[in-house]
Amino acid sequence: GTYTVKLGEYVAQIGEEKYEFLAEAIAEAKTGDIITLLVDADGTAALEDGVTLDLNGKTFTGTVVGKLSMNGGTYITSDNYPIAGLADAAYLTNDAVFEIDDQNNIAIVSGTVTLGQDMNTMPGQTLTVNSGATFVVPTGKTLNVYSTVNVDGTLTVDGTIYLKDKDATITVDDANLNVLSGVDGMDKDYRNGVYYLVEGFVAQIVRGGEVFAKYPTVSGALAEAGSGDTVQVLADVTENTVLVVMGGVTLDLNGHKLGAIGLVAFTGNHVIDSASAKAGRLTVNGLSLTKDNKHTPIKTDDGYLFTEMNQMWTKMESCGLNDDGTGEFEYRFKATLPNSLHNTLFSDGAVDNEISMSAIIEWTEENKDGMQIFDYSDDFVKQVYSGSGLAFSLKVTGVNVEKYTNMKVRFVVQSTVTGVEAYSDYMAVNFSAQ
Repeated sequence: GTYTVKLGEYVAQIGEEKYEFLAEAIAEAKTGDIITLLVDADGTAALEDGVTLDLNGKTFTGTVVGKLSMNGGTYITSDNYPIAGLADAAYLTNDAVFEIDDQNNIAIVSGTVTLGQDMNTMPGQTLTVNSGATFVVPTGKTLNVYSTVNVDGTLTVDGTIYLKDKDATITVDDANLNVLSGVDGMDKDYRNGVYYLVEGFVAQIVRGGEVFAKYPTVSGALAEAGSGDTVQVLADVTENTVLVVMGGVTLDLNGHKLGAIGLVAFTGNHVIDSASAKAGRLTVNGLSLTKDNKHTPIKTDDGYLFTEMNQMWTKMESCGLNDDGTGEFEYRFKATLPNSLHNTLFSDGAVDNEISMSAIIEWTEENKDGMQIFDYSDDFVKQVYSGSGLAFSLKVTGVNVEKYTNMKVRFVVQSTVTGVEAYSDYMAVNFSAQ
């Protein structure tokens, strides 16, 4: 680069060797070397990895790419950003060491840097505070973040930090960011050590009767909820994911409509609607059933309860060929409620939730898929769960076994109110096996 200094002076020094031109010193420097600036200079200093430019109380104006030790000096870029020094600058420091790359990403390697004036991080730029370094935003000063700030060291905020763009983030380990704010119309969110902007919160975790944290997604809140927590929905929302409600967690619809691809329910959880109007609705494409814990939606005074239900008792009672060559089979299914759930509760719940139970037969006919649904009446559903001990049964006769192939059958419990569908496994109809 080009450097302007007084003629006849040494500009820089490496060890005992002095140089009249900074370019010479940079060209001679090797990994581990420190180039000490002896006079004020300007230009471009592109340093090799492992080489440090020590300002030594002097001022360098221009562009530095590499490791820069302030040592009481001042650095002013050609576009006045960033500025570091002990004057009316963006960064005030006496002892800090910076790493600056050709994309103007800045890392505070060590020392203490104090924000000297209101400042913006540029879009696409990363500001990093390394472990052992300290960055201070003092009272009356504002840092507007348009990009990324990573803090592995210490961040002390007595002034204000604003997240100004939806892609802006601040990653912190242990920092006081109570004054962190978002732009109008957007909220700040904190999860897993990262602050970022969101369009708005749709869920919150209530722990011990107090709001623990707010989240931009219901699935995110559920992922961090623990036993005894309530995840409360704050707005109507549909998420393109499977919602997982872990054991002991309550999902409160709070009067809102919640949609998802599916819902996985585990022991000791339930879904309620705490709103007085009971207008909450849960709509999922499928209720995922665990191997040892089956659930079906029951409505109580508290809202919608997912409670244990063993619905995997399926049996092919009989299956074979008649004398005329047609097929015949009888399929049975029994959904047994646990003793802890009163029979009449399910009977009422079936009505309130518009629960229907059906057997579904599927087959292949001339390379086309076919399906027939057999619905059981409300009275029959009530009979099964009112202590009569009946099972659901489906008997089919007169099947043209040459025309209808790959036949299989399964059972489904559906709730039109909650939108939940719970299926049993398919059972093949193999007439030749009997």
